[in-house]
Amino acid sequence: MPVTPPPSSSSPRTPHSDHGAALVLTLFATTLAMIVGTTILSVTVANLRSARLSQDAAAALDAADAGLAQASSHLRTHGVAGIACSPGCPSGYGSQASPTVVDLPGGSQYRVWVEAVAPLPTHNPGRYVVHSTGRARDGVREIEAEVSIGTRPLGLPLALFARSFDGGGNGAVFQESILTTGCVWSRGHITVSGTDVAYDIPAAVHSSQYVSTSNGGNSNCGPSSGAIHRNGACHTSYPHDQSVQGGAYPAGQCKTLTDPYPTYYGDRDLNGDGSTDVQGSRIKDEASLRKLFSIPEQAFTDAQLDQLRAVAKSQDNYWKSNTHTTPTPEKHPHAVLFFDLPAGNNTGQRVDLNMSGWSRPFDAAVGSPECKDQSLLIVVVGGDVKLNAGTRLVANVVLTSPAPYGRMNKLNGNAELIGTVYADSMDLTGTGDVKLDECFVHNLSPSLVDTTLTITDYREVDRTDRL
Repeated sequence: MPVTPPPSSSSPRTPHSDHGAALVLTLFATTLAMIVGTTILSVTVANLRSARLSQDAAAALDAADAGLAQASSHLRTHGVAGIACSPGCPSGYGSQASPTVVDLPGGSQYRVWVEAVAPLPTHNPGRYVVHSTGRARDGVREIEAEVSIGTRPLGLPLALFARSFDGGGNGAVFQESILTTGCVWSRGHITVSGTDVAYDIPAAVHSSQYVSTSNGGNSNCGPSSGAIHRNGACHTSYPHDQSVQGGAYPAGQCKTLTDPYPTYYGDRDLNGDGSTDVQGSRIKDEASLRKLFSIPEQAFTDAQLDQLRAVAKSQDNYWKSNTHTTPTPEKHPHAVLFFDLPAGNNTGQRVDLNMSGWSRPFDAAVGSPECKDQSLLIVVVGGDVKLNAGTRLVANVVLTSPAPYGRMNKLNGNAELIGTVYADSMDLTGTGDVKLDECFVHNLSPSLVDTTLTITDYREVDRTDRL
């Protein structure tokens, strides 16, 4: 009879219990994988979003920088006259409310305007702040850059400058001073009147040699040849004139008239050597005159002349003879007319400045339609210039060559020049007038100011990433 084994004390594992454990493990692993995947996805999305925002922000900053570069280029090309109404100009570079807006490739954009903080000509150099906002999708960047703009460090004086002047006729100089390192002849025939708008002093004659009432036929320009200061520092007919023969004003008319202008008539030691270089009606020497009025030894350096040649050539305004075609302000509102005249005996090397299209009323109000946003710079190398009867011209005229060239000849027949002259000699024996006004100073040729356009302060004002 078979024997039956005793029952086991442990229960056998059933298939259902194995399946339950596996299910729990599977769910746990799946949940963990989902959590890890979601985390990775969230980090990836965040990184992508951050990368895109960073890319947009960088593109926006590039756009803002492009606006700054464009504004600087505009100032170099067109000068500051067009933003004299800043920040309230109706639109454009001088308008805060309606600035210049430019769309760039790739969908970015900049908005830029220029704030006149301490503008020319009241301040020299003038201070301007460029405000530029760049946008690129969700990126926005705003930058500010302070720009300093002035005449060249050894810039052309805003005056009539020559190494000698010969007066006569019925011509006159209005609101502008005569500066010279040599003699001034026939002072009694040179009418100088008004307030010098460039230096904010009474318009007058300032010489580091002698100012004489004798005519130019007298070869001796010295202390005894009609010199206005030979009998004392104060000549009541010319109380603001200065010469090497002048001196400290005694109490009275001249002193009373010049006391409000200590920069030009007070006791000045300009070079720091302990001696007085300027005192009342006296200017010690040529170096003192040049220092006092910032007059360069030469009009332009060779590099600056090359730059002006390049500008003139780009405008088709470069000539190697005295015959030329007058530039039109409609095509080039800020023109450079350059004459490279060959050396010779001066015959045929005289440029006639009888040009149309470059005139306006004298003393036109700044910002008015009569005060045109245009300028003309005329540079003559190796020759002379003349203004014939009826000529009306607004220009800077620069003759760079020494004698026997560099002479500005008679202003005949009621000719009128609104502007400045830099020459070797100037003949004022005609019947024309030379004038200077605020409109001219506000419309200086960009070619005379662009070399000192420098960014003095750059700052990123707003780093905003928009969702």
